[in-house]
Amino acid sequence: MTFDTMKLNLRKYYDHDAKRRNKGSKQEWKFTERRKFSELALKEGKINLLEIGAGTGQDSMFFMEQGFDVTAIDLSSEMVKIYNLNSVHFYSIHYPPHPDYDISSTSR
Repeated sequence: MTFDTMKLNLRKYYDHDAKRRNKGSKQEWKFTERRKFSELALKEGKINLLEIGAGTGQDSMFFMEQGFDVTAIDLSSEMVKIYNLNSVHFYSIHYPPHPDYDISSTSR
């Protein structure tokens, strides 16, 4: 299986499963871990957060509520559609990026 085929299969799976995943609940240990991470990052004065593989953005919303400036990306465009709030910088990614794409020129 090529990398492109694998990426396409992943995108299709998560696009198909996006609504169900959005309704699902998290395991308790995940709540604990993100709370600990949030407390440590804020204690260190960190406010910018990049969430890669953000899914439907449930964790992104948690971190926004804690005061972080969150940029979230996900491979699945359906995941991004479910959670595309104006206050979250949420993008669907395409990897590898186009050769002419320069992330340093991206602005908000």
